[in-house]
Amino acid sequence: MSRSAKKPSRKQDQRQSDWPRGLRHRGSGFYYERVHEGRRYKFSFSDLSEAEAIAKAMEVNLKLRAGVDLAVQARRETTSFIDFAEKEYLVEKRTSTKPRSFERYRGICEQFAQYLDEQYPEARSIADVTEEMAQAYRRHRRTMKVARNGKPSSSPDALSNGVKPQTMYVELSTLRSAFKMAQRRGLIQVNPFEEVQVAKRQFSRETRQRILTPEEVNNLLQAAKRYDARLLKKNADPLTASFHDIYFTFLHTGLRYNELVHLEWRDVDLRGGVLLVREKEIVEDRCCQMLNGEADIWGDLVDGKEDEDKVFSRAAQAEKLLARVRIRKIDDLLSLEVGDIDLEAETIHLRKSYVWSPKGSNGRVPISPKLVKLLAGRKKLSESRSQFVFPAPDGGKCRLHLLDVLQRLARKLKLPEPLPRVHDLRHSFASTLRRNGVPLESIMGLMRHSSIRETLRYAPYHEEEGRAAIATLDKLF
Repeated sequence: MSRSAKKPSRKQDQRQSDWPRGLRHRGSGFYYERVHEGRRYKFSFSDLSEAEAIAKAMEVNLKLRAGVDLAVQARRETTSFIDFAEKEYLVEKRTSTKPRSFERYRGICEQFAQYLDEQYPEARSIADVTEEMAQAYRRHRRTMKVARNGKPSSSPDALSNGVKPQTMYVELSTLRSAFKMAQRRGLIQVNPFEEVQVAKRQFSRETRQRILTPEEVNNLLQAAKRYDARLLKKNADPLTASFHDIYFTFLHTGLRYNELVHLEWRDVDLRGGVLLVREKEIVEDRCCQMLNGEADIWGDLVDGKEDEDKVFSRAAQAEKLLARVRIRKIDDLLSLEVGDIDLEAETIHLRKSYVWSPKGSNGRVPISPKLVKLLAGRKKLSESRSQFVFPAPDGGKCRLHLLDVLQRLARKLKLPEPLPRVHDLRHSFASTLRRNGVPLESIMGLMRHSSIRETLRYAPYHEEEGRAAIATLDKLF
């Protein structure tokens, strides 16, 4: 036999003229290679027959022409829930939450992944998870035997009625948040946990309120003022030394944390002495200073790209930089365009637009003359740098550790336990007003509550009030 007969021609063996362009035969299978809009795609059809490989290649070609992102589609079909949780969701949570909270989020994700493996082995990718599976998981957790710490248990002393509603609420909120991120990144079309709810009012929460007395309030405000002065001595940005002003505003308005953080100068009427709390569209502009040596990293990333090009094409590429750059959120990194990077000034410009809504109803909050004076001074300090009343040094909304500093000051003052939370300043606002004779209906309006029952949780009846009311009877008869 001749040499050519022993080795068939490459053209005849690997490429047939009637095959779709780019389809080739290799070994015992086929592969398809296609260039579309400057991007090269490669697919392996090792388990398919010739007819099936031709049909698959034609299907891929039609999808590319229709504008389908095959890279996203392939990722959607191969990414399991636990892979997404460990490589994306928990990576972001690690940089934005406390270690204890992060461990809880990780435990919830691992627990749900284990449930999927045991009950739904066919759900290999995150896109395979359905609302029926989510509802079944909720029923499973509410009926399974668990120890008092909420973990599965086969002990005779285990609780047979499952986890508490409050625990279930936290677990469902975490899973809903994880799948919402997957939805934003194109891995799923519908969030399977969107309609799986546990009503907040379904579980009874022990009220853990720490009402501050007027003396404690004055001592805390003085301590906060001294803390700000120490920060300024250390050459901190004046916008960072704002703890006194923020606590003072909480105590004089009863604002919720998110209402104060998102308060903008357009919401402040100093002449009329009123703050507006309302739903609004916010455009948050941040100018972040690079860390030492960070400019070289960004220089390599943007080299050869146009201003409108994205800096990162894949989430995995951005994840590798989280520990090396100032920006700590994956979504912020993925939104960056080359034009947002200023290598000369060593700054990064972040722009985010979103609609913000208050937890309660919209309303007008009257402010005292003391607070008007305080805000007028802050306006000179911060209005030229940000639209927020209490901004971060980079121009974005406030990101100070308000709870940590509040409790640190409380410990230093040796205030009795429990230590106050930031939300306790709202409770103290309402309780102080009631103890000084302000009608409950007026407090309800200032707090922007929808019912008097909710106001009573913040400004409850106290014995001194009753004694004063009873004393009026002696004047009558």
